[in-house]
Amino acid sequence: MKKMFSIFTTTLFLMGIFILSGTISTSFAGPAPKLTNMRVVEVGDDLGNTSPVDNNYPYSVNPNITFKGNTLYLKTKFTGYPNWATVFYREGSASAPALKCTTVSRDMIGNPATGWYQTVAIPFNQFSGSYPIIYVTAFSANGGGSKYTVVSNIHIQK
Repeated sequence: MKKMFSIFTTTLFLMGIFILSGTISTSFAGPAPKLTNMRVVEVGDDLGNTSPVDNNYPYSVNPNITFKGNTLYLKTKFTGYPNWATVFYREGSASAPALKCTTVSRDMIGNPATGWYQTVAIPFNQFSGSYPIIYVTAFSANGGGSKYTVVSNIHIQK
């Protein structure tokens, strides 16, 4: 009888551990953080020329750099979560038609994610002149409305 009680008690104890461990390890993900800021942080070209973008408005690159080749690369930092289907790169104004671009990379910031770095490639032939002003527009993935940022003083040589 003692042995049967010991086996029964041990079984209940082990079942309790398995049940509790399943409950404890369950994570509860909250909603994605709203998009609160976005900013182009770096501009580059096919030849490896890069320039950080000023931290203060007006956001611009080093005026002594001429970007050459066929493609302009823009690295944008998103604080919060954008709705990726609404992220557009435009020339001239925030309401201009979207440029055709290719996402080169998208890297998470933080764990859990608090934002993203996205690098896109835009062919030079989409720009109307040698000094494009580029606007990035996006809507938040979880409310918070729309955001836009601009980068200027980009000199490209087609």
